[in-house]
Amino acid sequence: MQSTRGPPRLLCPRPEISYTPVEGLNLPRVAAVINASRANIDRVRRLLSSPRRHAVTLAEHRNISQSLEAHDAHAARHAMEAHLEAVMEELRCFLAEHSDVFVDT
Repeated sequence: MQSTRGPPRLLCPRPEISYTPVEGLNLPRVAAVINASRANIDRVRRLLSSPRRHAVTLAEHRNISQSLEAHDAHAARHAMEAHLEAVMEELRCFLAEHSDVFVDT
């Protein structure tokens, strides 16, 4: 029998599921920013997809979510900045190794 649990929501490729935790926090401005950035976020997610990055992202998202749930703006900002910087650093490394994937405009 197949498990009905499914993959973790934050890593699921289905957009209607992947941002449910943010939507559930009743923070419409945060959800709007994520929705506006969804295409770029999905591109990065596919480029950097690996079991290690998934585990790191899940931990980073949990930190962000816990800070938001606690209404701790300072901690949420710090957690989000740390997550974005980690992703940007991985993108820089990816670019150095795979410059042919990116096109200058």
